[in-house]
Amino acid sequence: MGRRKTTQEVTIEEGIDASVKIEEIVAEPEVEISSVEEISSEVEMGQLYAVYDNGEVVASVYDNSAALDELLEYNKSQLQERIDFLLETVSDEAEIVAMNIKGPTKYASWRQYQIQNGLTPTEPPITTRFQYYQTKYSDLTVEEMAIKVYGNLRYSFTPIEML
Repeated sequence: MGRRKTTQEVTIEEGIDASVKIEEIVAEPEVEISSVEEISSEVEMGQLYAVYDNGEVVASVYDNSAALDELLEYNKSQLQERIDFLLETVSDEAEIVAMNIKGPTKYASWRQYQIQNGLTPTEPPITTRFQYYQTKYSDLTVEEMAIKVYGNLRYSFTPIEML
C-alpha cells in the first residue's frame, strides 16, 4: 500500500505574515500484486530465448513460460499437419503417375500407363508422398523429411545470454 503526503498552506490571520503547513496523508488505491509476483517468478527462472517468426525477431521468452509453450505447440501442430499430408494416400491419378514414373509423362492415370505398355494391372508401388520422398531422402525420418520438403517451421528459438 502506497501513501503520499500532500501539503496545504493555510493563513491564520490576514494581518499576520505567518502561515502554517498542514500535511495530510492520503491513501492511494491498492494495486493487485499477485500478477506482478507471477511475472517476477517467471523472469527469475530459466534461459531467455529470442523468438524468430520466419526469420524475423518478434519476441523473447523465458524457458518454461506459457508463451514459449504456446509457440512450441503451434510448431508441433504445424509439423503434424505436414506429416499427415506426407502420409495420406494420394487420390489424384496424375500425381500418382508422376510419383511412379521417372521423367516427364503424358499418362493421365496409372491404369492408362499399364494398359498402353502392355503391363498387368496392379496397384502403383508408390501411393503416398512419404514413399515418394523416401526414394530421394532414404536416410531421413518422417519429421526430418517434412522439414526438408516443406521448409522450416514458423517459429525458431535462439538462446540469449543472460546479463
